[in-house]
Parts: sequence; C-alpha cells; structure tokens
Amino acid sequence: FTMEQLYATYPDLRLVWLHRDPAQTLSSLGSFILSIRKQTRPDTDPKRLGREWASLQELALQRGLAYRDRMQDPSRICDVHYNSLMRDPVGTVESIYRHFDMPFSDAARNAVAQWLRENPQDKHGVHKYTPEQFGLDANHIRERFSFYVDRFDVGRDA
Repeated sequence: FTMEQLYATYPDLRLVWLHRDPAQTLSSLGSFILSIRKQTRPDTDPKRLGREWASLQELALQRGLAYRDRMQDPSRICDVHYNSLMRDPVGTVESIYRHFDMPFSDAARNAVAQWLRENPQDKHGVHKYTPEQFGLDANHIRERFSFYVDRFDVGRDA
C-alpha cells in the first residue's frame, strides 16, 4: 500500500516483486488469513473474507504499480515469476543477485541449495485451497486483475 514510504524510509532499498496468478495468490492468502482469524473469530465467513481481500489486493497492486510507474530508477525492483522460482529456485535467486549487480558466490549457491534440501515445499504438509472456498471465481479474478496479469504475463500456476 505504501511503497513510496518504504523507499523514503530505506533509500537504497532493493525490492524483489514476486508475480503469481492472482486467483492462486488470493486463495492462498485467504486460507492463511482465515486460519488466523478463526482463532479469535470462529464465525468468520470465508466468502466475505475472499471479497474483502480481493478488494484490498486490487487496491494494493494499483497503488504499487502507480508508484512504480513514477519511480526514477525502476531497476531497483526485480521481477520474479512464481513459476520460475518453483521450477528453478537456485537459478532464480542467482538471477536476482545478477539483477542487482551483486556477486553470487559458490558459498551462497550452496547455502541456498542446502536450505532447499532441508526445507522442502511440503515439509509441514500440503496446503490445499481453491478460489471457490472464498467465493471467488478464478477466471473472474484474472479478468478483474487483468491490469496486472497482462502487464507481467502472469499465467495460471502449474
């Protein structure tokens, strides 16, 4: 919501912007937030939560992109596609370092690879969620967020 404040507070900030299918992002986010809210509000309506967070995320993306378009140095943001990160995590991290003109040593490469071996994606179980759980339709979400989907060529998550 306030990228300009982030950059004002941290003038040498380098930001990695991860891009993912918004239908999947909203479903994952909804699942996470619902699990937290249910601890204090067991009557939380998942469909209402889905509508609320779809609006919040739409506003957040619009504000973030508007600020990004006004930036004097857009190279301070490195765009990464979620699917690329999942397909080749070490190579993607290396590309982030390269984008920011930072050395990616063998020690760093080995540390990333070791962390990945020790922390597989489903280490704590499989996290399942669907847009429908939150009253959302995947195609409608992609249309609603087309300003983002089209700009960053965000396809359906595999």
